[in-house]
Amino acid sequence: MEVRSKIYIKSGRHGRSEIVRGERPRPTRKAELMAFAIVFDDWLAKGEAEDYSHISRITGISRFRVSKIMNLMQLPPSEQSELLFSEI
Repeated sequence: MEVRSKIYIKSGRHGRSEIVRGERPRPTRKAELMAFAIVFDDWLAKGEAEDYSHISRITGISRFRVSKIMNLMQLPPSEQSELLFSEI
């Protein structure tokens, strides 16, 4: 007899992890936007993008939207982390 089930490891608070049955939940939209902000900020720091308009041309996202996404970097680190790892 063979039993198959999909599982993933869920990171909990205070560094605790648990094995959870089922599909991995999709990241929230806020988490995706925070991840974009981190990547875009990294591009600017490394010189891979010159400015927001260059990011706009690379990604196809409007300059206005890039600016709004980058404003997430102004949040305190604790709130950035909360957005990035939120599940719902």
